[in-house]
Formats: sequence, structure tokens, C-alpha cells
Amino acid sequence: MIVGGDREKGSALEPDYESRCDKHHYLPGKEYSFLTLKPLAQEAAKGNQKPLEEELGLLHDDIGRSLLAGQLKRSYQGQETEEVMMDSLRSACIAEKALAWLFAEQNAIGEGLLRSLVRDLGLDVRYLSKVLEDNRRPVDFRQMTLL
Repeated sequence: MIVGGDREKGSALEPDYESRCDKHHYLPGKEYSFLTLKPLAQEAAKGNQKPLEEELGLLHDDIGRSLLAGQLKRSYQGQETEEVMMDSLRSACIAEKALAWLFAEQNAIGEGLLRSLVRDLGLDVRYLSKVLEDNRRPVDFRQMTLL
């Protein structure tokens, strides 16, 4: 059963979701989100944005070197689910998804920092605009100034 729609989208940027029982519904990297990514965002909100920017840059350009990849390797190496969990790194727009989560769901970063990171890392503005609009936290990225 596809959740949330009457048609299959078939897009990596807007995936179809299937209902799952609790046993089979697990989000790879959930620990990373709360124990690594959110603290990096909180530090960035205080003015030290370099560690968050570096991690998002790796998520965007070299995910195998990211803290997320390291956490998944440590957690699942040698386990039956290792291949499936590591395949989760192949999803599209992981850096954008991380930023949207930090901004729209966790309120861990402000709009100014969001825009700055999107601009500096060259992230997918169209994708982010849609996700943030869907989360009722729209951001007009046309106002970004390119330095």
C-alpha cells in the first residue's frame, strides 16, 4: 500500500512510501540525526558553523567520508542488515533532507543560516523549496545573494 497518494511517483527526490509494521520500519541513521547532526546545528546556531558546513558538504559531495557513513559502518558492519543500511547512503539529496529536518522539524537553525549553507554548498534549491513548502515552513531562496 502506498502511503500519501493515489499514484506512484517513482522519483528519488520524491519517493513512494509503503506502510510497514514496527518490526520493519526503521530509519537508518536515526541516532546520527539526534546525536551528531542536531548538536552540530546547535553549535552552528551559536556561531560555530564550520563543523556543520563540513558535514553537510560531505553528505552532498563525498558521503562515504561523512560522519553518517562512519556511524552506519560502525553500527551495522558484519550484520545481516549491513548492505541495506549502507544502501541508504545512495538516496538523493541527503544534505538537503538533513537541512530541511534541522530547520523545519527541529528548529535548530535559523533561516539566515539555512540560506547561507544552501548558497555556500550549492544545494538543490528547487528540492528544498518544495520540501519546506510541504512542511509549512516556506523559504524564498530567490532572496539569496551570491557572494
